[in-house]
Parts: sequence; C-alpha cells; structure tokens
Amino acid sequence: MKKRFALLFALIASVTLVLANNKLFFDKKSKVYAKVINLNYEPIKVYNVPTYNKETKTVTIKHLIVPEAYLVTIEYGGYSETLDNQRLYNIVRKGDYIPVILLEKYDAKGNLLKKALRLPNK
Repeated sequence: MKKRFALLFALIASVTLVLANNKLFFDKKSKVYAKVINLNYEPIKVYNVPTYNKETKTVTIKHLIVPEAYLVTIEYGGYSETLDNQRLYNIVRKGDYIPVILLEKYDAKGNLLKKALRLPNK
C-alpha cells in the first residue's frame, strides 16, 4: 500500500512539474516578410575515404556522399536563417521578399530565448 501511494505521489508530482514548466514559457507566431539576401547552390559531393580492415590487412575505399543543397538565406529584423529548399531556390531572386512564419520563444519574464524563421505550410 505504501509503495502504491509513493508511486501515485511521484506521478502527480511529475505531472504537476510538467504542467508548471509549460506555463513558464510561451511561444509567439507571426507572419512576416523576410528578405532573400543570398542564394547558393552546392552540388553533390563524393568523398573517397580509405578504410583499413585489421582482419584482412587491406585498405578499401568507402564513398561518403553529401547530397546537393539549394541554400536560400533570408533575413528579418536583423536575424537571418539559411533554408535548404529547391523549390524556393528556383522561384526567388536576391532582394525578393517572401512570406515566412517568425517563431519566438519567451520565458515567463518576457525574455527572448529562441527565434526561428520557417516557410508557411501549403
């Protein structure tokens, strides 16, 4: 009986802490227009890495493949972020303004903890 009570108490305490922690932080989402400040295409890269096998005492070549990247750097209010998005890369030019979602996370005192720019879902 004591073990059940202790387990129930621990469960209630942990749920209370989780709920209280969620109230200490709040998120703010706003739709803004960010400026495209840089476009960069990075082609596929293949690196040959020699690997030594101790059992057979041979060296084999392993291929490390880094996929291509379509990087679009956007900026809003002094904050910039680089997105890897081929569709966006193909339709925008440097200096264009695009709609994005500005995500901001604050603590209970209103101090900014984290900021991010995301493309809106369509």
